[in-house]
Amino acid sequence: MKKLLLILIASPMIGFGQFTDDFSDGDFTNNPSWLGDVAVFEVDTNFSLHLNDSVANASSLVTPSQAIINGEWIFSVRLDFSPSANNFAKVYLTSDMVDLSGPLNGMYVKIGGQSGSVDDVSLYTQTGTNSTEIIDGVAGLVSSNPDVSVKVTRDVFGNWELFLDTTGGFFTQGTAFDTSIISSEYFGVYCKYTITRSDKFWFDDFSVSGFTSSWDCDLVTGCYDSGTGQGTYSSLAACQSACIITPTWDCVSGNCQDPGTGNGQYSSLAACQAVCNITGINDNKNISKKVEKIIDVLGRETSFKKHTPLFYIYDDGTVEKRIIIK
Repeated sequence: MKKLLLILIASPMIGFGQFTDDFSDGDFTNNPSWLGDVAVFEVDTNFSLHLNDSVANASSLVTPSQAIINGEWIFSVRLDFSPSANNFAKVYLTSDMVDLSGPLNGMYVKIGGQSGSVDDVSLYTQTGTNSTEIIDGVAGLVSSNPDVSVKVTRDVFGNWELFLDTTGGFFTQGTAFDTSIISSEYFGVYCKYTITRSDKFWFDDFSVSGFTSSWDCDLVTGCYDSGTGQGTYSSLAACQSACIITPTWDCVSGNCQDPGTGNGQYSSLAACQAVCNITGINDNKNISKKVEKIIDVLGRETSFKKHTPLFYIYDDGTVEKRIIIK
């Protein structure tokens, strides 16, 4: 299964992205191309991605990936040391930036990073420089020389699940609901290390699948992501700006009402009022109502005028058409 498989379906945009890479080609610069701190990574003789630095640092690599909706991410990690607060790994499932050391918006799995023997595998969301743990894995499972496989899933609604394999089978580490991150540009690995751990990180068997976020408009419920990656709009903002119900009106029991569906009988309030609740000349017998405003046939607010059809809107919601002759 070595090598990259990249499938892109666009209608009209890129909708689906899948890749696998286990580095059997002996490099990480092609199919797929990994970007970042390329000088301190290599593919070793066991065909694994290996950090090969000689100083204390934080280094990372990324490869393009838009998968997030109905996504699945699988990978293996080996650390030849006991993780600590200064020596740990992160695998970014989603990121909007190439530089994983700086501010970004994304989701990542953290392997280790705690003091003592409580190191775990947990899922985080990151916005800017702020990270929030949303799934806290079982403490102590990666406290000593971890060699594990990890799987993460996300459905179309934002339900995440984290799995860990330490002995040959995946078992859950927890679930969470989170929709703070709804798009991706990159998948990547991040290593934080002291000088004695600068060549003791390995990654392998990456498998990523899923759809990019896209939206369609429902005039009743609003914008939604169908989970296919083939929605009409590539961003939620674009959908929301277009998914606006134009006001329309129906004449109901002598009053003009907007049904809220965009399918009313009249396209303007004035057109509705011109035929709805026509009472002719008001004889002023109803003295309990208060006029809120007067509008002309074009819906413009106006003042009293003789020999002109005007609509009087009352505080009880009723509308009367009047023509004052003298």
